[in-house]
Amino acid sequence: MAPPSRSQNLIILVNVSMKMVQSYSTFGTSKQPTPRVTVRFKRSGNLPILIAVLLVPIVGMLALSVDVGYSMRKHDELQRAADLAALAGARQLVPNVDGDQDLDGVREKIQETAQNRLSDLDSFTVLKEDITIGRYDTATAYTNFTIKNNGIFDTVRVTLRRDESANNPLPLFFGGIFGIVESEAMATATAVVQRPIAIRPGADILPFAIPADLWMNENTETPLKLRGDGKIINAKGQVLSKDWGTIDFGTRRNEAANLNYQVLNGLHESHMTELYRDGRIQIRSSIDSRQEIWVRAKPGLPEELNETIPLIEQKARLIPLFTQSFGTGRELEYKIVNWVVVALKRVPNQNGHDMMLEVQPSYLYDGLLRPSQDLCAEEGLIVGAFTSPVLID
Repeated sequence: MAPPSRSQNLIILVNVSMKMVQSYSTFGTSKQPTPRVTVRFKRSGNLPILIAVLLVPIVGMLALSVDVGYSMRKHDELQRAADLAALAGARQLVPNVDGDQDLDGVREKIQETAQNRLSDLDSFTVLKEDITIGRYDTATAYTNFTIKNNGIFDTVRVTLRRDESANNPLPLFFGGIFGIVESEAMATATAVVQRPIAIRPGADILPFAIPADLWMNENTETPLKLRGDGKIINAKGQVLSKDWGTIDFGTRRNEAANLNYQVLNGLHESHMTELYRDGRIQIRSSIDSRQEIWVRAKPGLPEELNETIPLIEQKARLIPLFTQSFGTGRELEYKIVNWVVVALKRVPNQNGHDMMLEVQPSYLYDGLLRPSQDLCAEEGLIVGAFTSPVLID
């Protein structure tokens, strides 16, 4: 048979091309099975070698993850211990009745708290230079937090460390694979003891009120003397023009039973409820020191309190300051504008008759007082009072 001519080859090529186009156009709709193309690769013995090569970095990464997890857990424990140590130290900063602050006691409390929290170590050391005690600057409370070294201290900053300088670095389990056998850890916490702006039930108050201008203007380093008849005597022995008085929070009369209760136990919930129902305070749960309130009063010291006063001598208590008085007799009321912390002491009266009280500024910690949410605030705070400490970010 003679070979096909060029024209015949061309015709065959065109027919084949048409059939291919037709098969592509009907792809997916034809019922005929699509032919499979199988590619076979020649196997070799490289797979075990590849696995062995990859196993080394995989094991190394697993070992590294163990050490990283261990270091992170230990750092978290260190941070929690620093937080608790700073809070405990700040709580210890509250001055005593005379205004003295035991800074050595603060450091001891920090050391004790850190050791108790990190009990897995036989001995944990807090370096002296890692404890900062001072007074925070209200102007920089939310910016560049600054601790000053004057005034009444209210701030503690603590750094706990595990490095070459103290407590040894953290030993690693598998770090030696990468030439790292230990890791350093450090945690810092800052706490401030807050200033209160509101009084809650149970707070230690005294039902006595002093004129605000006399308290602010007199040299309060020298105690004022309060006579039983309501007169006030300054440091020079002069009888001042304004009187002080006894007030009864939460009742319509200065009843002896309520006065004695408040001297010994402070405010009761029923007293707060009565003040609220009478429209004298805005909320039932507390007395806001920034809110001016009118309360019923009586000049001087009732005789019914003579036996109760000795029980609270030299103990810090809250008393209100008033600016105005209205009415007389049983209708007398004082306008309370602020609160201060004082300590009372009985002194002999020059005339030898009524009891006379010596009152001087003091300091008090009371967790029942509601703190100000603004660390920059300076107005309306209860002078000399402190409440629960808080951590500063």
